[in-house]
Amino acid sequence: MSVPSVADSSELPSLEQSLELVRRAREGDRVALGELLTRYQDRLRRIIQIRLGPRLRGQIESMDIVQNAFVVAIRRLEDIELRDRASVLKWLTRVATHQLNDAVDRFGAQKRTGVTNLGTDRTSSEDRRRFEPSAADTPPDQAAARNEFRALLDEAVAALPERGREAVLLRDYHDGEWEFVAREIGAPSIEAAQRAYHRAWARLRETLAPYFNDASD
Repeated sequence: MSVPSVADSSELPSLEQSLELVRRAREGDRVALGELLTRYQDRLRRIIQIRLGPRLRGQIESMDIVQNAFVVAIRRLEDIELRDRASVLKWLTRVATHQLNDAVDRFGAQKRTGVTNLGTDRTSSEDRRRFEPSAADTPPDQAAARNEFRALLDEAVAALPERGREAVLLRDYHDGEWEFVAREIGAPSIEAAQRAYHRAWARLRETLAPYFNDASD
């Protein structure tokens, strides 16, 4: 049994593809916009799901965060700076993180005041209809195996200490370069970021040992 990858079933677009999709989307091409955002939907959802953690996951829907982030992204396409093939995902994650922080703040306020409505969607139904991303078609058997492993992996990543968790998220889920990983986790050097990343993956391999043992048979 091979170990499914962290990445989505379709790889991130190249920088050239991203440039073209963003250019067309900025010109009002809804097909390009849909393709651009759909490519990142699942990875972005998983990143938000992991950062929510088990305590908030039952209270805040990760797909609400992603949908709201997409609505904001549609309005702010001019803000994207394309420097590498992970630029769009990095930018979307920043937008989604703002949405996540707002949702967590609202949850805290609702908990203090005893309000039980935990909805995170502050956008209008018209805004939401502008883009409704859909999952890519995948053969059922492959999708089941992939989703089973990724659900377990995401849970294991969420349980990591913060520094290691962020190193894995930034390197594997974002496809970030080591300079980006080191900067974002506050590591003094690339080597320090790599050590945090490898320690995190050692723990993940222990947690998910049956998958890796089967893969090596």
